[in-house]
Amino acid sequence: MSVTPNYKLRRGRALKAPATLTASPSPRHQGPTDPAATVTRRRKPGRTWAALLALLLACALYWVQLLHEQSEQLLNAQTQTRLRAAQLSRAMATQVSTQVAGLDYLVRSLAQLEAEPDPQHARRAQAVRSAMRSFPEGSLLQIAVADANGQVIYSTQSQGAPRPAVSIADREHFRVHTRGDPPALFISHPVLGRISGRWTVQFTYPIQRQGRFSGVVVVSVPPSYLSAKLREALTGGNDVALLTHPDGAYLARSRNEEQSMSRSVPTTREFVTEPKRRHGEYQTTSSIDGIERFYAWQRLPDYPLVVSVGLDRAAALDGVRRSIRDSLMRNGLSTVLLLASAAWIAWLFARVQRERHALQLQHQRYELALEGGALGAWALDVKSGVLSLDARLSDTLGLLPGELEATLDSLARRVEPLEWSRFMAAMEAHLSGDSERLEQVIRMQRGNGSACWVQWLGRCTQRDADGTPLQLNGTLQDISHQRETETARHELQQRLSKLMAQVPGGVYQYRLDPQKRASIPYASPGIERLFGVDAESVLYDAGPLAERIHPADRPAMKQAMVQSARDLTPWHGEYRIQLEGGGTRWLAGSANPEREPDGGTLWHGYSQDVTDRHEVLEALRQSEERLRLTVAAVRDGLWSWGSVKDHIRLDARCMEILDHPAQRRRLRFDLWADQLHPDERERVVEQLRHHVTQGEVLGLELRMRTAKGEWRWVELRGRVSQSDRHPAPLVIGTLSDISQRMAEAQLRQALLDNAGAILFIVGQDRRIQLCNQRAVDTFSDDGAPLMGRDIRFIHPDQASYEAFGQQYPIVSGGQEVQVESLLRVADGGTRWFSIRGTLLDPAQSDGALIWTLVDTTEHRQAEQALGAARSHLLEVIRHFPGGVLVQAADGSVLTVNPALCELIGDGCTPEELIGKSRVEVRRRVGRCMLRSRPLRQFLEGQLGGQELELPDGRTLSIEQIRLGDQASEQGSLWIVHDISRHRRREKDLRRLAATDSLTGLSNRGHFIEQMAYAVKAAESGGDEGCFLMLDLDHFKHINDSRGHAAGDTVLIHFAQVLKHHLLREGDLAGRLGGEEFGVLLPQTTGEQGLAIAERLRAAVADSPIDVGSAVPVRLTVSIGVTLLHQDSTQVLARADAALYRAKHQGRNQVVFEASH
Repeated sequence: MSVTPNYKLRRGRALKAPATLTASPSPRHQGPTDPAATVTRRRKPGRTWAALLALLLACALYWVQLLHEQSEQLLNAQTQTRLRAAQLSRAMATQVSTQVAGLDYLVRSLAQLEAEPDPQHARRAQAVRSAMRSFPEGSLLQIAVADANGQVIYSTQSQGAPRPAVSIADREHFRVHTRGDPPALFISHPVLGRISGRWTVQFTYPIQRQGRFSGVVVVSVPPSYLSAKLREALTGGNDVALLTHPDGAYLARSRNEEQSMSRSVPTTREFVTEPKRRHGEYQTTSSIDGIERFYAWQRLPDYPLVVSVGLDRAAALDGVRRSIRDSLMRNGLSTVLLLASAAWIAWLFARVQRERHALQLQHQRYELALEGGALGAWALDVKSGVLSLDARLSDTLGLLPGELEATLDSLARRVEPLEWSRFMAAMEAHLSGDSERLEQVIRMQRGNGSACWVQWLGRCTQRDADGTPLQLNGTLQDISHQRETETARHELQQRLSKLMAQVPGGVYQYRLDPQKRASIPYASPGIERLFGVDAESVLYDAGPLAERIHPADRPAMKQAMVQSARDLTPWHGEYRIQLEGGGTRWLAGSANPEREPDGGTLWHGYSQDVTDRHEVLEALRQSEERLRLTVAAVRDGLWSWGSVKDHIRLDARCMEILDHPAQRRRLRFDLWADQLHPDERERVVEQLRHHVTQGEVLGLELRMRTAKGEWRWVELRGRVSQSDRHPAPLVIGTLSDISQRMAEAQLRQALLDNAGAILFIVGQDRRIQLCNQRAVDTFSDDGAPLMGRDIRFIHPDQASYEAFGQQYPIVSGGQEVQVESLLRVADGGTRWFSIRGTLLDPAQSDGALIWTLVDTTEHRQAEQALGAARSHLLEVIRHFPGGVLVQAADGSVLTVNPALCELIGDGCTPEELIGKSRVEVRRRVGRCMLRSRPLRQFLEGQLGGQELELPDGRTLSIEQIRLGDQASEQGSLWIVHDISRHRRREKDLRRLAATDSLTGLSNRGHFIEQMAYAVKAAESGGDEGCFLMLDLDHFKHINDSRGHAAGDTVLIHFAQVLKHHLLREGDLAGRLGGEEFGVLLPQTTGEQGLAIAERLRAAVADSPIDVGSAVPVRLTVSIGVTLLHQDSTQVLARADAALYRAKHQGRNQVVFEASH
């Protein structure tokens, strides 16, 4: 690189600088100086010592504050570790509770199945196979059944009864069920199996047949499976999870499982000594592996189990301690350097003071040297171009004295050309008056080839009257170590920024100056993730960040910050922020304030995203609301029992179930117990007190006396509720009317969320933001987390993925969708799922979506089986020997068989009627058939369980069977039979039973019955009526003289005369016995009855009878007439009296007997 020989000055004058300048060891070439300007007073040494003492005090205060902050940082790390342990224990307790609930449902189902008759054990085998398929591989080591004597009669290990025989009668998990306690799930300590020969935890449930103990169902779960489930929830390292009995016995341990078998935790643990506590924490060193941990434990709400999570204390605090150690090292080194530099500067300052008078001629040059560190000096005579250098530059470059030429070319050869051009341009600008002083840092080459950084400081110290520069003096300094320190500090700052970027929240400093102006002096990268603003934009003004806070939360935030600044108390709060793209997030923050010297306030704080926790709380609130609505919907009553006052409170629904007025009532416990059935009273009271003492869930079925004195089956459910506010036990539960259920069979309540549901929270980009563990178990082939993955991987093909994508706009529009889809599961197969989708936040249409998946594969298979059964049923209906019609609840026809169409006639077919409404069916059937009003009523669904007489003479029997119950009617089943032949036979039988076989008239019994109806009708206000009693004169003589055949002919002839010639429509004639007859004449007066009787008497007398002999028989009749008054007995008596008078007055007469 060539060195320009000219410097262009501001006024256009040029300074000729030769390429080679000689070094001047003395300042003889410098311009003249003003002695008055260089003379200064010698400072007193006391000020130097005062400055050093002030610096020492500031360092001490700084170290006190630093140690305090590091102590607070260590305590905060311990608090966060304990909080994480508590969160993990709650999550694991929920997971373990779900697993145990599944085992509880399995063992209860198997016990119920064993209690039912199953001679070939086919249902047992099917249930066991289904259970082994449904539960994960390795989770069920054995399923066994023992009889009432403890003898194992079935085991999956031997596929039947083991040989030789095995007994578990001495085992605790068998003996606990023989005490007569109510049936309940029992979970044993780990025991060494007599059949499997392995350590297992036994889940047992008693078998009850007709209320008697008949054996035990045993499900054996290896502790290794439980330990593996605990390990899945941990991140590794030396963290540990425990599953224990309430007495402290180990059931499973995620680490050192073999060493924990048959051992227990120390009896001093809180969950052992304080059984009423639900959760807690402690810090201890494990006796198994000798590791100190922070422990948090959680008691399962429905099962006698305790989950404890321990986090390695050393690992949890290692990062903080390492950071503190590095910080102490850096700050200690900085403090030592600072004090050494201060001492060195003080020493140099004292030295300068001592030599000040000796250096008056070089005052300005050494003044710049003192400002720059006094490490090296140089001077340039601008007019002559003479460059003077001291030995400092040679020492810096590692050159021998005289080895460095005091020339610009020599300097240029040791500097990069670009940097040398920049240096010369800066010098020209200073000489031209564009800058106050020359200040440049250039990288120069040492003698050994390495590079060093040299800082050149200079100032034009002398100008002539025209302003032309004459003298340029300056200092130079080796700042290589400073550059290296700055580079190291920059790298350290970058590592700190990366570390802070990994913190889930954001660390910040918030400053409020005395004028109430807010700024953010420091913010970690997490601030941009939380608030959507970068740290630079809020460095001097916090306004952009404050604008992101939800308007409804700003007043409370402002008030809390004002109070914190006034009282210097820590600030804690939760608030919402508005995202730039829409939607809101919940943040939780905390900060500690300190007062600054200028009166401002500086907070050191931390904020984190707690939106998920708020969503969980909102889900809990919705769950509680659903529970309240469910209780109201199922019409159960609520009751409570306080053990202090020994009173039971019943709500209005409880009183209504027992037929009392629907109002709340409070009873003493003994009065309430009097309402129990005597056979159950002692047992129920004993079990109820036992449940309260043990704190177990209560479930009893019993009979209670109603207000009417009847016994009604009810189910009493409840549990003990204790809190700090109510330390005494309080039992709260529900009362259900189970009368109908007990009439058929005892139903068991299904466990809530037994199988559970799969939950996905998916963003609009169709990537998984959050999912539950069941989703991971179902869809993750390697058990890895699913967050961040595209939902595409659960679809079997691209077409399925694209088809399902059409549901996203519907859900984003605010609608709820319910679809079924075939998805790929973890084992590579496919299963059917019922999928329900809703918005996570209904107010945020472009926000995340919640997809709830329920496996419906078995349900679809059941539907297919049901379809096959329905086809078989339809085939049976089609060949049913009678008409069948099935209607839906709205009256539409679901199915019809051909036999019904044949009975209705008109040529209709089943295909024409299926799906039609009542009106359409009535319109389709021929009008000729609808002349029968009962048939129309049947077709309209208004008639059932009757017989219809059709116009064509047929008789149909119609029976209606309601499908479903009264609460949910599902339709009707109509069965139609043609009973015409049957009814004709019945009619003939009735006619024969009421008719005299010889004459064809009514016999005596039927006649007397009809006469009683006629008398009752006349007495109740109807028209009058008459009764005629007739007796054939001299019939015995005819019968004896002409023979019985002739007598029969006479009787038949007389009956014909009554039926065909003399009686009106509605009149009834009957044979009362022998030759005695009767005639009922309804709506007839006495005069009309006498006239009819007289006409009848004359017709008989004028009608000879041919009996097969030469001489026909002449017949006369005597008649007694009376009115239908009083009762039939008196009517018969009066008519008989009138007949008797007619006989005695010469026969062949009509006599009337009036009523008295």
